[in-house]
Amino acid sequence: LSFVPHGSNTFLSKALRGFEGVGETVNSQGLEMFVAARQLPEFGWVAVAQLPVEEALAGLNAMMRNLALYAGAALFCALPLGVLLMRRIVHPLRSLETLAQGITRSLRSTTGGEMARPLNPALMAALKRIDSGDEIGRLAQAFLRLSVRLRRTLDSLRGAAEDWENTFNSVPEALLVLDAFGRVRRMNAVAVELLRRTPRDICGHDWKDVLCAGHPVPAGWPDLATLQSAARNRMTTAIPQHGGMFELSFSHTKGRKGRNGMLLVITDVTEKLEHEARIRDLAFHDPLTRLPNRLLLADRLEQGMATSNRNGSLMGVLFLDLDDFKSVNDTYGHEAGDELLRQVARRLGTCLRANDTLARYAGDEFVVLLLDLHSTEEAAGLAKRLLASLHEPFALRNELVNVTGSIGIAMYPSDAGSASQLLNCADAAMYRAKGQGKNSFWFVENVLATLADQMPRQ
Repeated sequence: LSFVPHGSNTFLSKALRGFEGVGETVNSQGLEMFVAARQLPEFGWVAVAQLPVEEALAGLNAMMRNLALYAGAALFCALPLGVLLMRRIVHPLRSLETLAQGITRSLRSTTGGEMARPLNPALMAALKRIDSGDEIGRLAQAFLRLSVRLRRTLDSLRGAAEDWENTFNSVPEALLVLDAFGRVRRMNAVAVELLRRTPRDICGHDWKDVLCAGHPVPAGWPDLATLQSAARNRMTTAIPQHGGMFELSFSHTKGRKGRNGMLLVITDVTEKLEHEARIRDLAFHDPLTRLPNRLLLADRLEQGMATSNRNGSLMGVLFLDLDDFKSVNDTYGHEAGDELLRQVARRLGTCLRANDTLARYAGDEFVVLLLDLHSTEEAAGLAKRLLASLHEPFALRNELVNVTGSIGIAMYPSDAGSASQLLNCADAAMYRAKGQGKNSFWFVENVLATLADQMPRQ
């Protein structure tokens, strides 16, 4: 080894320093070599063996070339078989993927409020033909069973959605579904007809803006805080640009995932209110003369006495009875008598003040209630005007008929302390006027109040 210059071979230098093992180096001739070193201490030698890298790898390279050749030939032969196998595997998987996409579309359609799309029948038939002997086949059959169940569920949901939609649109009242902030989310067909606007124009807008359509919001309409604080809110109001009266009823609703809101029911109550007004009118007014009847007169008497007690004023009750009315009925008939009563009611009404009450008590008897009087002379003055209004003849069946009246007057609180006593006193005074020649009026004296209360009617 003395002919090798020191340091020219790194592996040899390491071996001379006591290294044992294998490695790779470049010899003094510039060739790449595999080398191995072993120390022989008993002789003081170092045994080094080397083999050119190219010579060592020649067999391996030849084997690799042969292996690549064999592998290429095998791949070339196996490629068609692999393609067929892949097609057999991928085709069912693609069918499953298509079915899954169809299921997803159906679910999205259903949850989005639209009708669910039916699953593809051809795809369902293809799944049935997939061999169920392997894992993919079993997966396909599981998908098929799932799809059948899903189709039944979607059909049921679709039917329920159609039933709900039909019910929603068949409600005779206008319905607006609101979110928690009072914005319109849905509306039924009656609401579309009432508001004369499409859901696209309305949905997303505040319910007040929808109903008012640019007009000022009527006073008394509840704000959002009021609607949210009470379980139910109801009011009767007019809606701008819509004739009549409407009842607005708000109730809270609970939705999915905390999406709470409200349901606004709009009911046209115009006819209902008119009907109730007619009933009240019939209950409190005489159907022949349209004057207040005895029931309403009793209420006005109680109110009048309360007013008199409160402000210290007088109240007068005038009991008027037509003189010889029976002869009119006997001569001209009951229809003519009814017409006479209507004409008398109109004439008497022209003599009253705004806060006075003229009522038909019974038959040809009328009662006048005078409020806020300061003296009996005011009652006497009105009695004179009432009698004077009857002086002009009445036209009945192309004939002129003369009618007079007799009036009895009772004052509150001087003559009586109750409504019934006042009427009895005024009635007694009226009969005294008739006994004194008719076509006149008389006051009841305080000393006769008790006697008048016990006096029977004639």
